[in-house]
Amino acid sequence: MGEVEPKRLSHYALTEEIGSGRNGTVYRGFDMEQQRVIAVKVLREGIMAVHNFQKQAIARTMTVAQIDHPNVANVTAIEKIDNLYVIISELVEGRSICETQGRGNLKLFLNIALQLVTGLQEAHRQMVIHGNIRPSNVLMDREGVVKLTDFGLHQTPDAVAGEDDIEALRYLSPEQIDGHPPNFVSDLYSVGLVLYNLLCGSTPFQDGEADEVRWAIKSNPVNIEPLRERGIPGEIVLLVEKLTALKPEDRFANTEGLLITLEAIGDFESSHQHSFDQTGPKWSARQYLMVSVLIFLLIIFWIIITSYQN
Repeated sequence: MGEVEPKRLSHYALTEEIGSGRNGTVYRGFDMEQQRVIAVKVLREGIMAVHNFQKQAIARTMTVAQIDHPNVANVTAIEKIDNLYVIISELVEGRSICETQGRGNLKLFLNIALQLVTGLQEAHRQMVIHGNIRPSNVLMDREGVVKLTDFGLHQTPDAVAGEDDIEALRYLSPEQIDGHPPNFVSDLYSVGLVLYNLLCGSTPFQDGEADEVRWAIKSNPVNIEPLRERGIPGEIVLLVEKLTALKPEDRFANTEGLLITLEAIGDFESSHQHSFDQTGPKWSARQYLMVSVLIFLLIIFWIIITSYQN
């Protein structure tokens, strides 16, 4: 990453490389017509030469461009310039949420989680699956606004099977690893792993080569003991555990249920304000039990309500 030789694509000036992935390279850019700073993602020529992928990428980007929400980075357009396809979007001046102080501050953690899930809820409401949720794609700007960026373009099992981006691989759901395309519930699994990282500073699938990581994700439940060892409140441990359940049917069914639970946790914690630390458990077994029962009842209540609505 860093400064690049000044380059122009039509009326867009590319001034700095700020990211790179399997689909292309992202630059800090400047729109000389609109006189504004933007993000320019230049898609790799090889993948855009595949007709089916090209059609899918264009259609998907146009759908994402319809999302207008403060917690989703705005996508302006996808254009073909000098035989290159570029995606123009809002430039988020900030950093990954996992580089914030959310790990030691419960109020900040809950604020980040609520913003992330609220943005994802709007995407899901418009039938857009992210498919690529990981720390580098969940940013916090200078005003503290969390934004989902870089909605995934690869949707095929073959793309997942050949995944060599180890960071992306560590945040895929077991069913994606097993060859299924992403869906709403797999997005929530990835959210759970991002929240785990925000709390612990690493993923539960940190070690190993790509094949070892794939096997671990498919075969092993997420180990949540490190969360308890760091003194994370019991209801948040249970939340992450449910989000990252090995079987999709054991997770939250949608963002609505997750938001209800997060808001309930926020209300509960507002009367017990504290910051958790990294040194060891601070909740007694009785407290864990009480909160477990509370969360269980909330989940059951939500299931009953949604079943009536359906």
